[in-house]
Formats: sequence, C-alpha cells, structure tokens
Amino acid sequence: MHLFDENKSSFKTWLYNICHNTCIDHKRKNLVRRKYTANEEAFYSIPTLDGIGIRSLLDRLPANEKSLIELAYYQGYTHQEIADECQLPLGTVKTRINRAMKSLRSWMPECLN
Repeated sequence: MHLFDENKSSFKTWLYNICHNTCIDHKRKNLVRRKYTANEEAFYSIPTLDGIGIRSLLDRLPANEKSLIELAYYQGYTHQEIADECQLPLGTVKTRINRAMKSLRSWMPECLN
C-alpha cells in the first residue's frame, strides 16, 4: 500500500486516486470479457451514446482507432490487454488511442451544438 506523501500531492488527490483505482480494479475483476472479433457488428453498438451524438463522432474515426477506443473505454481493457488481444505493439495501441481522442475532442463542439 502506498503511503501519503504531501510533497507529491494533496491528501484529497491521493485519496481520490485510491478510490478511483479501487473502482477500476473491482470493475475489471468482475468484467466478463468476450473475445474480440473485428466483424462482430454487435460489438460496435453502443446505444447509450446515440442520444448526444457521440455515436456519429465515433463512426468518423478510422476503423483501427474506433475499435481500440471501444475496447479501452467501453469494454474496460487496459492498453496492454488491447495490444495482446489485437496482436499490436503497445506503442501502436497508445498512439492510435491518443490520435483518436484528439480527433474526438476536436469534433466535440459539433456534437454539442
């Protein structure tokens, strides 16, 4: 267990990070993972996103970026798990996710108008 160090962060930030990481660990522990298949159409359906237009933004991403975003943010995979599952180098996974997130952020004002 990590000890609080006031030189590194505030107590509030330290406590928040412990809670956040515990929640992620709990979710991943209880997550039933399916084998990723690129042709599985149901894998790409995230109906809760349609209401605010996020679905249309995700659909604008290249397929190789879109699938990684969905694995990371909607299936709860770590970057390493995605790399293993998709048989890609870890650096490639991180670069594609970063590029996709930059695109989504730049398109977000369109979604909110």
